[in-house]
Amino acid sequence: MSSAVYRSIYYPTMTIVAEKVVVVSDAQKRIQLCREVELLKSLLCDGESGAKGSELLVQLIAVFANPIDHTVSLCLEFMNSGSLEDILQSRPGSVSGPGSSRSSPYLDETVLHGISAQVLQALAFLHSRRVIHRDLKPGNILINSQGMVKISDFGLSRALQAGSSVAQSFIGTYQVCAVLYCFEVLFCASTEHFTLSQ
Repeated sequence: MSSAVYRSIYYPTMTIVAEKVVVVSDAQKRIQLCREVELLKSLLCDGESGAKGSELLVQLIAVFANPIDHTVSLCLEFMNSGSLEDILQSRPGSVSGPGSSRSSPYLDETVLHGISAQVLQALAFLHSRRVIHRDLKPGNILINSQGMVKISDFGLSRALQAGSSVAQSFIGTYQVCAVLYCFEVLFCASTEHFTLSQ
């Protein structure tokens, strides 16, 4: 799904938001976007568990369609420190991109502990709701200036059917897929935990 994210203002509340603009020119992209929106709404608007989800997942504020240019804008909670990927790439000696021979810098263990703990809480919440993210990577882990960490980008997520604990399809970002995916291990909660450890 082709998309871009912009810092925007949501005029009804004059709030800074992250506006994810998605080109949805074909039916498959529309289906994927609808799945993402419905999943976010179900996770964030479900009474008591929705309140917990709001602490762990990036908030969906509004959705707007533009039929002229075949785009849909998702207004999402703005996380002002960016993604974990942004933070890693901005550090001195950071990896400049896929295939770089330079090694990634280490973050302070206390910082890594806090990030990891919050991501694991978010994954536990998702898995308790029978949802697997399927694209967990540093670019989808967002952080704000208060140190809150939230998972974003649910376009590839999947709600598991009752009685099933695995997804049958293999999907995600190639550069960060867990080794388990290469051996065609079925997608499940423990696969996502392994991805986080890489």
